[in-house]
Amino acid sequence: MSKNKCNEEKCNCECEENVNCECGCEEQQEQIVETSGSDDKFLRLAADFENFKKRTKAEKEALYGLSVCETVGKILPIFDDLERALAAAGEDSAIKKGVEQVMLKADSVLKTMNIEAFGAPGDEFDANYHEAVMQTASDEYEGGQIAAVFQKGYKMTTNDKVIRYAKVSVVAE
Repeated sequence: MSKNKCNEEKCNCECEENVNCECGCEEQQEQIVETSGSDDKFLRLAADFENFKKRTKAEKEALYGLSVCETVGKILPIFDDLERALAAAGEDSAIKKGVEQVMLKADSVLKTMNIEAFGAPGDEFDANYHEAVMQTASDEYEGGQIAAVFQKGYKMTTNDKVIRYAKVSVVAE
């Protein structure tokens, strides 16, 4: 076998393809192979950790959204009572003004939580958001539109999750 010049820059020995080399360049090559394997393991571990962080963040956001929806769903009957009190109060009464102020505050709190009310007369009926409790005929609205709203619906705008479906009357087609 012929002797080759060592590939190491600082080494001037002649060895058979770095086998049994006296300068230690063979050992250095083995260390390089081991290091690249360690680097690969490290990169995989770092990627797994990044995936874990993303998954944990998504789970936290989903849990937050679920807890907000459940909590708001339990207090929606209070909003309904306030709306009925507002409708029953006289035009220029102090009670009406007070209930209006409470409703404005409640609406602003819901907006900060990314929750909005939906369902208004004239809107198109959508089974994903509305619950049709009756059909009616109407000269004012076209078929498939909402003629009357019996109970507002609420949804979370960030994930479009319905908290409560709107109970509506739909114009027959």
